[in-house]
Amino acid sequence: MATALSAVRSGIVMFVIPFVFALNPEILLIEAAVLNPASDAGGSRYLPGYDGETYLGALAWLLVRLVLALYLLASALASFDRKPLSMFEVILRLGVAVAIMFSDPFVHGIALAVGVVYLGAHHATGSGRAVAS
Repeated sequence: MATALSAVRSGIVMFVIPFVFALNPEILLIEAAVLNPASDAGGSRYLPGYDGETYLGALAWLLVRLVLALYLLASALASFDRKPLSMFEVILRLGVAVAIMFSDPFVHGIALAVGVVYLGAHHATGSGRAVAS
């Protein structure tokens, strides 16, 4: 059971990625999704979040958020980064990772700031050497 739980904790990031695609379909870089091209509303209506264009700046920003959130999630579930994490640090990392993926710019902006400051402090106070097992 311990091996199975360890494998699930290590692989949880792979289970989260499909949900990220569902919440942020622009990552898929597909052609503009049209609700009903033959609608009588005069022209095509796109799915929410699509307008027929690819915005590289917004996509890059989303990918930066995604990488930071997945890093926080993976390290929280492993309970280790540069040194073992306390339960408070694990909960903080999980909360910040979830908040980073919110679509509200105010929420993910604050979460990004907290995450970057926290990781900076964590890495600055880390010993920099591997923990002996």
